[in-house]
Amino acid sequence: MQPKGRPLSVEECAAWLDASAPHFHTLLFVCLATGSRPEAVKELRWEQVDFEDGLLHLNPEEREQTSKRRPVVKMPPILNAYLRQLPRESDFVVSYQGRSVDRYYTALGESRKRAGLDERVNLYSARHTVARWMRKECVPIEEISGQLGHRVRGFAITEIYAAYSPDYQQNATSALERLLLAIATRAQSCRGLIRSALSSQEIGGSAA
Repeated sequence: MQPKGRPLSVEECAAWLDASAPHFHTLLFVCLATGSRPEAVKELRWEQVDFEDGLLHLNPEEREQTSKRRPVVKMPPILNAYLRQLPRESDFVVSYQGRSVDRYYTALGESRKRAGLDERVNLYSARHTVARWMRKECVPIEEISGQLGHRVRGFAITEIYAAYSPDYQQNATSALERLLLAIATRAQSCRGLIRSALSSQEIGGSAA
């Protein structure tokens, strides 16, 4: 079956971010940083962001897990830095004029056109880009499955605690950091992020 949305090159990701309105920029960046389904990112609330432990709890406490699982993912340092510099205009990470974003298709179409991308590109392109990148980076299949919200056999009992292990999703997170750094060096809209991410790492290392 043909996947929704074609994968993107690093250059295309950068061009798309540069062509995006602020609220869509946030939506796209978090999708690229996590490989999450767009709906999960669109509905992400600030209370689900754990800066202290560097985690995103993609499934709200009140939501029952479905076949389209929303995992707990580790935040790459550059995503941590990106979220810290965002204004908190509402309870939602992705917001427009102080409200949650119900529909994003107009912003998607406009940014895609400005970036010179074809109509096969949509927010699932970010998910497929992340999946392909992790395979190229030789991330273990178990970590790829965990990152994308695919159920990992024998993992259900301990998964509620696993995210707090220092080596949780270590290979996947490192691979995504490399992807984001490659994109950020090419995107005018991401200027300063690399410096912020490196500063965060230095602060974290000093604290340790």
